[in-house]
Amino acid sequence: DQLLFSTRTLADRWAAVQNGDRSAATPVQLWPNLIPDALQRHQRRPRLRQLRQRRGRLRLVVASASSPHRLIWHRQLAPALAQLLEQHPQLRLDLLGDLPLPLVLEPFQARIRCRGHCPFPDYLRRLGEADIGLMVLEPGPFTDAKSPNRWMECSLMGVATVLSPIRSFRDLLKEGEHTLFADNQQAWVDQINRLIAHPQQRLAMAQRAQRHALDQLSSDRAAELWAPLLQLEQPPPTQRMVLIVDQDKPTAIEGEARLANALAQALRQHPQRRLDWTSGNDQTAITRWRQSWQHTPPDLLHITSTGTTAQTAIDLAIERKIPYVLHLHDRSWLQPSQRSRLQQAACCTVPSAQLLTATRSAGQQTVTLIEWPWQAFPPTRLRSPTGGPLRALVPRHPQQDSGLLALKAAIEQLPPGSLELTVLDATPTPIPPADQHWGGCRVHWRSQPNRAELGELLQTHTLWLEPALGGGDDPALAREVLSAGLQVLASDASATAELLKRQKRTDWPSQLHGALIQRDPPPPLLQFPCTRPDLATVLEQIHQQVRPGLNAESRYSERRSGS
Repeated sequence: DQLLFSTRTLADRWAAVQNGDRSAATPVQLWPNLIPDALQRHQRRPRLRQLRQRRGRLRLVVASASSPHRLIWHRQLAPALAQLLEQHPQLRLDLLGDLPLPLVLEPFQARIRCRGHCPFPDYLRRLGEADIGLMVLEPGPFTDAKSPNRWMECSLMGVATVLSPIRSFRDLLKEGEHTLFADNQQAWVDQINRLIAHPQQRLAMAQRAQRHALDQLSSDRAAELWAPLLQLEQPPPTQRMVLIVDQDKPTAIEGEARLANALAQALRQHPQRRLDWTSGNDQTAITRWRQSWQHTPPDLLHITSTGTTAQTAIDLAIERKIPYVLHLHDRSWLQPSQRSRLQQAACCTVPSAQLLTATRSAGQQTVTLIEWPWQAFPPTRLRSPTGGPLRALVPRHPQQDSGLLALKAAIEQLPPGSLELTVLDATPTPIPPADQHWGGCRVHWRSQPNRAELGELLQTHTLWLEPALGGGDDPALAREVLSAGLQVLASDASATAELLKRQKRTDWPSQLHGALIQRDPPPPLLQFPCTRPDLATVLEQIHQQVRPGLNAESRYSERRSGS
């Protein structure tokens, strides 16, 4: 019924074998090799080993379990490594798997470790000991069909890479952003030297590569891949819903993208529901809707997006009398220019009481307060060293800089060196790491982490600062931070402050002064249950409220039977 191929090359070669005979063509689906659970569990964040870097004792690693690539190993990479070991007297090299030590490398064997096969967890640990991972492959159709497994392993273990430019790598990766490519001996020397000489660029590349691997190859994608296969064994859908989102980001830890992931997972639980997913500014989707909704409109729209695609979808829905549910995560739909679309929604959901009040004040009375799914982190026992700076994390939300500026003004008045801040920037485009000072306090900027990276950050910080105004922050993330035992400070206008149940208004200078005096965070707050709310049940209740009888028989099933 279906053919699955792990790479585009394999799918293209199968199509060539069919020689254009489409009469008996079997549907083809690309099914990339996803990150295995064992690799996900052993994931390490990229880091610079400063002592190694200063002494020039960086470690390269080459791993191979295949003999067909030994010729290019001897002709290209091994001579390049000999040249590098000659240039850098402290450079180290690990050979993992079946790789033999060629004659050209024997003069440097005191700095080379030849390590054979081992259990997978040990292999990952050895891989993670390196600073730069290398993979050399023979060019040609055989290797073009290989999956990027070695790059995936290196990236999850926080190791920057230089690779042969086979097609599967070029299809998935952008050179200079996720990896470097080399196709001859001198190119291997130049690219590896580039990573050795520029440690910050090497770190940034490893960080981007890890995020890219998690975005593209995370096990979260399994549901998306399985969906068309499961439909082969299922009866035709009786419902059709459309989910319109801004960001398709499976690793999101907060905000609209996380909300979209939770909605998709819950909506797909209905066995006879078809869910169409659209993300970003998709002009092709708008064209498709204008054509298809005229004759086969969906039963319901769920919208987390606030962009032009969502606004066009709402206008079409109003014109064609299609009910829609707005899932609010900030005040974008409360603006005067959006009031009409807000008021004509069949229902709205909100994550906080203050956003509920504001939505009703804007003219939409059918509002449901929802606790979005969250999952507790292990509690941290870290305490800030006496006399050292208090280490704090602060999220930066898109279009919420006014709250961050108010926090910055308060931090600039603190005693020098009393606070060390890491800003987690949630803008869709990743940012390079950067350092600055707010008054006498150091500030580190980085892109928003994935969940595993956030868990590590929570273990090394004692304070969480939420600067959002107008309820634009994510209470689910706040619950997770609280579960880890961090002390949480928040602006009065945030949803997090509502979660903390503060009895009186408190400005930033007073909150920060109190944290510096107290220093140690309180024990983890246990009043939040460590279970995920049953979002699917809540959504089915909303569906019955919006369209009674939807689960029994929808317009979509009526149209199907009529056709």
